[in-house]
Amino acid sequence: MIRLMWTKSNKPLSKLIRWIFNEPCSHFAIVFDDRFLFQSNLKGAHPTFFNWFLSENEIVHELVFRTPVYIEEAIWDKITSRFNKPKPYDYGAFFYLGIRGLGHKWFGFPLPTKNLWGDRDYYMCLELAQCLDLIIRVPANLDALTPQQLWLTTKPLNWCVEVSTRGTHDDTNSST
Repeated sequence: MIRLMWTKSNKPLSKLIRWIFNEPCSHFAIVFDDRFLFQSNLKGAHPTFFNWFLSENEIVHELVFRTPVYIEEAIWDKITSRFNKPKPYDYGAFFYLGIRGLGHKWFGFPLPTKNLWGDRDYYMCLELAQCLDLIIRVPANLDALTPQQLWLTTKPLNWCVEVSTRGTHDDTNSST
């Protein structure tokens, strides 16, 4: 089973992201068998335990897939081979998106479609989704999206059996 989660927390950075973009979630993570979670936070891209993560975060949206074992293993292999050692967080991409988000919030400037400060070898949380091409249509330029934008554009591939969904793709952009 693979669980895609969009979350929020009471930490200052989560609150800041939700305030800047006026959106309900601030983070994206991938969970395998409700045990192991892959995420990218300020410490970089790395695995952690699902239960520990849930003790500090609240799920806003989720998609849970019951996939054939070979698909789950292929996705696991993609993630673990790419992130077999911690990868640095993409601070440049984060600051660029944050600055552009403030320009959008205060002056109505459009949000970017490309992140000009992103680095291919560094990762924000959404960039983990590039390993999910076997179960979802992965949008281009993940480093220019917010977690809520990824949620709104995530479409499971036709063959996937979706076990459950929390939240709807019609959710409004309220920062609760």
